[in-house]
Amino acid sequence: MDLDTDPPDPGGGNRKRPNNDVSEPVAKKISSNAHSVPSIQLHYVNPEFADKKLYGSDDAAPYIVQVSKPETDSILSPILFGQFLFKNNVHSVKMDGIKRIGRNRISIEFKTPQDANSFIDLPAVVSAGYTVVIPSYSVSRMGIIRNVPVDWSMEELVENLQVPVGYGKVVKARRMSRRTSNEQNSSIWLPTQSVVITVTGQKLPTHVYCFYNSLPVEIYKLPTIQCNNCCRFGHVKAQCRSLPRCYKCSQKHEGSTCNASTFTCLHCGGPHAANDVSCPEYCRQKEIKLVMSQENIPYMEASARFPHVKRSFADLARTSPSAFASISRQTDRLTKSPTTTSYRKTVYVPRRPIPPRSPGYDHQAHRNLIEEPISQAPNGCAYPLPSEISSISPNDNLLDNLTLFMIDLISRFSDSLPNKTLANLTQLANLLPKDGLHCDTVERPQHKE
Repeated sequence: MDLDTDPPDPGGGNRKRPNNDVSEPVAKKISSNAHSVPSIQLHYVNPEFADKKLYGSDDAAPYIVQVSKPETDSILSPILFGQFLFKNNVHSVKMDGIKRIGRNRISIEFKTPQDANSFIDLPAVVSAGYTVVIPSYSVSRMGIIRNVPVDWSMEELVENLQVPVGYGKVVKARRMSRRTSNEQNSSIWLPTQSVVITVTGQKLPTHVYCFYNSLPVEIYKLPTIQCNNCCRFGHVKAQCRSLPRCYKCSQKHEGSTCNASTFTCLHCGGPHAANDVSCPEYCRQKEIKLVMSQENIPYMEASARFPHVKRSFADLARTSPSAFASISRQTDRLTKSPTTTSYRKTVYVPRRPIPPRSPGYDHQAHRNLIEEPISQAPNGCAYPLPSEISSISPNDNLLDNLTLFMIDLISRFSDSLPNKTLANLTQLANLLPKDGLHCDTVERPQHKE
């Protein structure tokens, strides 16, 4: 996390502004006597801190130690290194504490800070050629102080800075510079009054004291660095070990020699240059650096929080013709492969008929059942009014039918009917009109004892 480098070379470390910008700001021109004579020293590290970084007794977990190996044909394997530690009686490592963080770099988490500090000087590790260091983000914090005169040397500043009680001490200082243009329109770097300081411990003080003055301390935000050679992030051109990639068309040649009229981003496939500040991948890298500065975590842990920029197949094929050609060859190989004859018989099973669906619930039938019947009376009533009864014509054959029914009933069941019932029926038959049919023939049957 600690980034202490001299001002980058204009041809290597700076981000180029894409050529498709509408306007480009003009650098401020200054004269040679505009500032006081700056100090030659722009960077200073306390020798005690430069030799070895150790955990303090008050530092909080995790206690991480990073182990690396020079570039060889073999890759540093975490499980093989764990076997190496077990054979050398190193048992203070936490379970699941060994993780890979690079091709030839692993991290080891110890149980106590004393175990991590003693592991650095372990004779078996040193004799095996491993490089063991404690990462700077675990034992130090970085901040910015301002209004520091440009003619002060960094060694003088570090020796005269004091921190409040309960914090570490200032062991490193680096003056920040800015690029500008002189009267001959050539770029030069001028020192500023802002200084990046490194304080030991895991807490950054809110202010420091210098010559009886209190200087506020701000959190230092790690810059987003992009290489002008391979267009990747995290290093500059002077440290690049990759093949050149064009920031205009993303092909394998230098961007300064490209005459492409349209831009294709190497990271997201968008219609812009690979070093454009509006690129989604650049915005992602900027967010990663911000999280690393605020939470003091390594790059891999911060990068896992932000999803990678996805590219479509069309963009991948347009930016990588070789990959597209290999895919096309595989497709041709599959389509032009010799055909084989199969002797298996294909049996077509008839489709099972689908049963008809039930009619379901008939809403209309249910509505017809529960609705009120329609009255035939003019007033809508189910029964006629008394005044309307006289208009109804009586049935003339009703009395005759009733007489015949009663005579037939008496003649059939005269033997089984009780005497009282038979007397009542006879009396009822006598009440019928005399002019009816068979009304005078009704006789009371004799009672059989």
